[in-house]
Amino acid sequence: MDRSKSPEPHEPAGIYVHIPFCKRKCPYCDFYSITALDLMQRFVPALKQEMTLAVAELSRFDTVYIGGGTPSLLKAARIDEIIDTVQRLFPIMPAAEITIEVNPGTVTAAELKDYRNVGVNRINIGVQSFQDKNLKFLGRIHTAHEALKAFKMAVGPALIISALISSMQSRARPELHGSGIWKRPSPWSPNISRPIR
Repeated sequence: MDRSKSPEPHEPAGIYVHIPFCKRKCPYCDFYSITALDLMQRFVPALKQEMTLAVAELSRFDTVYIGGGTPSLLKAARIDEIIDTVQRLFPIMPAAEITIEVNPGTVTAAELKDYRNVGVNRINIGVQSFQDKNLKFLGRIHTAHEALKAFKMAVGPALIISALISSMQSRARPELHGSGIWKRPSPWSPNISRPIR
C-alpha cells in the first residue's frame, strides 16, 4: 500500500496480492516473478503470515486483486486460503470485486469454476494478443487458440476481462527498433474482434 497517497477515510481502497511465479518469464514483463515453482508450496503460508503483520489503516476495501506473475499456477484451494485470510484480517466490503489473473496456458474449465466457487467474481485473462506470431514474439506460453478457449471456458457468473497489448514494436525487443523488423504495430482490430464474436 502506498501510504503517501492513502485515500480519504470515507473512500474504499483496494488490496493487491502478488503471486510471483511463472512457468516462463516473458521478456517484456517488468513485474517481479520467478520460475522456481518448487517454492509455491511454501509461499502461501508465508504470504498469510505477512498479512497478519499488516495493519489496515483504511476503514474498508472494495477490491481484492490477485495478480502476478501467474496466479493461475495456484490451485483454487490455495486461492481460497488467500481470500479467506484477506477477508478475515481486513474490512472487505460485502460486494467487493475479487479478481484473479489467469494465463490461458495454465488454466482449465474446472479450475475456472473452482476459482468462482471460492469467491472470485472477476477473471482477468492474460491474452496479450490473439495472433500466434505476436504471442511467439512476446514469449507467451499459450497460443491464440488456447486464448479463445479460455474465454469460452470462463463463461459463467464472473466478469471476464482481457489484457491485450496494443503495440509491441520496441517495448518487448528494443534492439529491433529501426531495424526494419516490426516497423509498425501489429493490426489491432483482430485482437478486439475475436473475443467479441
